[in-house]
Amino acid sequence: MPPDSPRGDNSRTTWEASAQVPGTGENATGATAGAAGEAGEARREAGGADRAGAEAAGARGWRARIIARAGRPWSAEGLWGFWAVSRAVLLVLALYVHPLGAQHGVDGDLELYAGWGDAFVHGRGLPSGDDTWQYPPGAALVFAVPAAVHALVGLPYRVGFPLFMLALDAAVTAALARRGSSRRQDPSDPERVGTRAGARVWLLGTTALGPVTLARFDLVPAACVVAGLLALGARADPGRAPSGGEGTRRGPRYGRAGLAAAAGAMVKVWPAFLLVACGRPAAGPSGLRPAGGPTARARPPLPPLARLAAGALAAAAVVVVLLAAAGATGDLLGFLRAQQARGLQLEAVPATVFVVARMFGAGQSARYSYGSSQFDEPAARAIATACSLVEVGAVAVAVLVWWARPRAADGARVSDRLLALLLVVLVTSRVLSPQYLIWALAVAAAGVALRERAVDRPGDAPLAAAPAARPGAGRSGSHRGTLVLLLVAAVISQVVYPWRYNDVIQGRVVASLLLVARNLLLLAACWRAVRLIAPRPAAGAAGRPRARVPRPRRRP
Repeated sequence: MPPDSPRGDNSRTTWEASAQVPGTGENATGATAGAAGEAGEARREAGGADRAGAEAAGARGWRARIIARAGRPWSAEGLWGFWAVSRAVLLVLALYVHPLGAQHGVDGDLELYAGWGDAFVHGRGLPSGDDTWQYPPGAALVFAVPAAVHALVGLPYRVGFPLFMLALDAAVTAALARRGSSRRQDPSDPERVGTRAGARVWLLGTTALGPVTLARFDLVPAACVVAGLLALGARADPGRAPSGGEGTRRGPRYGRAGLAAAAGAMVKVWPAFLLVACGRPAAGPSGLRPAGGPTARARPPLPPLARLAAGALAAAAVVVVLLAAAGATGDLLGFLRAQQARGLQLEAVPATVFVVARMFGAGQSARYSYGSSQFDEPAARAIATACSLVEVGAVAVAVLVWWARPRAADGARVSDRLLALLLVVLVTSRVLSPQYLIWALAVAAAGVALRERAVDRPGDAPLAAAPAARPGAGRSGSHRGTLVLLLVAAVISQVVYPWRYNDVIQGRVVASLLLVARNLLLLAACWRAVRLIAPRPAAGAAGRPRARVPRPRRRP
């Protein structure tokens, strides 16, 4: 018998078939040849399908490789190298963005900050009669720091203020990176590694937002909220106690969280939402427990709610004492009048309809008033009033829902609730300056840092493994989607302000469409964030997915 023919050689296969069947004539030979031809055609089709499948698999593998490369953990050197380069670019843009081609500068508010800080340092109190003063009294302490440096060493305010924000940004980055590294018993271990995903989100988001990151003081309340969330996300790790003895480290630091939230709220109001999102904390086994066995005695800790309130009151007391020492205790709540007198800001999401109308030449142009470009026509005023009512209602509902019953502390859940509430407030606010996105980016970055699993060295126990039954553990895709929407919105926000802001004011089509797209992205991010915290039905008989019954295959 001749040897087996190679694949695809139809002629040899046909000869072999006819030679092995004695007594067959042309009909048999033709039938055999036809069958062999069909077999060869089938093999060619199968080969084409295999090549198409290989190409599709290659395309999927290419995308997977890109995603894997983008999600690869950053080393400490890479993280801080990116921080140095990106912050150098932001600093140059904060100082020279207008000469570099932007239609609007970002140093206009720095002149206001310099005047307020100088007045505070020289004992002239708070600028309560100024329409542009729309901040809680603690903001004067922030403005006074670069002013004091200017008075002492002569550093210009427009340089000292961005450097001050740069120092705070470095502190936030370090805190997020530390949380993202391996949570080991020895924090000084040089072999601590991890994804540092929270720090990466923070760096990418603030870089995408542009020079307003360093030219506004929103980094101060953002740093306070990050500190508060990380304090709530602290875990009770066995090992050496903070005092040096053996024991168990404390769990959630409610006192520190309350301190950070109140300190931030004295600068800008929104960090107070951290207290709302925290909910009524349930009394749990927190505190320092000695390792000497059940007979060892330890000081009973305060209830979580008491510690939260004590921290908040301590921060408020410190700020009031500092203001009193500077003689700035008059009209502490005067900023609320200026806030309520504002119209509908050009960049606000509810102002989108007026932006679209300006694209077609209808309606009035935005005019500068109360420190921003805003619409002041009667319809815009009515919408602005409705926005304030919706904001108050959203916060009230959040308080009623989250404080109705005690809840166990979970920093990741608190960050999810805070991000959802914050985005609801942002998309319904009458004012939405681009630097407000720093708030959402800070909360999102802290949430990522609290959720990520640390990467331990080989052979170590999985200290940072999350509980398998934690609700919401399978929602990482929703988190990623919200993050992507926020990052893209930050990029568009920088293009709109400061680069093409005059085009938006004048109603030019391209710039106006960019602003509309940014607002739609924020609405989508808000929707996803709210859905993420929405309660889901319990896994009961009605909620269980149907089991898939394999269908019997038909025999050929």
